[in-house]
Amino acid sequence: MPYGTKKALVLRRSNYRENDRIISLLTPDIGKVDALARGARKLKSPLLAATEPAVLGEFVLYKGKGHTIVTAFSLEDNFFPLRKDIERFSHAALMLSACDAVARENEEARHLFILAVRSLSRLSYSNMSADLISSAFLLHFSTIEGFKPRLNHCSLCEKPFEPKDSALLDPLSGGLICKTCSIGKKAPYISPEQAMWLRQVLVDGVDEVKPILDPPITALINYVQVFIDKKLPSIIRL
Repeated sequence: MPYGTKKALVLRRSNYRENDRIISLLTPDIGKVDALARGARKLKSPLLAATEPAVLGEFVLYKGKGHTIVTAFSLEDNFFPLRKDIERFSHAALMLSACDAVARENEEARHLFILAVRSLSRLSYSNMSADLISSAFLLHFSTIEGFKPRLNHCSLCEKPFEPKDSALLDPLSGGLICKTCSIGKKAPYISPEQAMWLRQVLVDGVDEVKPILDPPITALINYVQVFIDKKLPSIIRL
């Protein structure tokens, strides 16, 4: 039974047999699809470009008795600037891995798909800091997947935060915790500037918020990893 043509983003690939590849695709309407691209490892294969991570395009998919088969592909964007910048590509790999961890077959993933594509576009075509882009991605990713951190009140005692307050971002508590409740806790530190940035990005989006020099990327990676139960790829620093 044919799936037909699906717009999709390649999350990961693996070699299969002598010349084939299996790719994991994120689609907006049917979630994750694992598909076989026959002959894709051959240099002259029309499917060669379709099996690279962080490739966006139109995939013609056929649901066979065993594998779902990629029968044709039309490239929309390969985010080429990322492939010339190993540090920014490592941020892309983190995003793709996070999406791969939560996407499910036959479950709509429209918001996750849009977030991933827009974040890859920022990494590729904007001058915005990669740490800012990935931090915003992880924050919105948490929201989409149902574990948005509490940012305005202490997650333990419910005390409202003031602009001058620092905090810890504690995944076990579900968000920021105040100085008093932080005693004895082991969680990443969040400065007052970082806390304010998180609140503003959650409401207005990263494009509309004044950038900060030290976005809380490490704290957000730690937070997300706990909820998805997966270690994300390391960011390469040059």
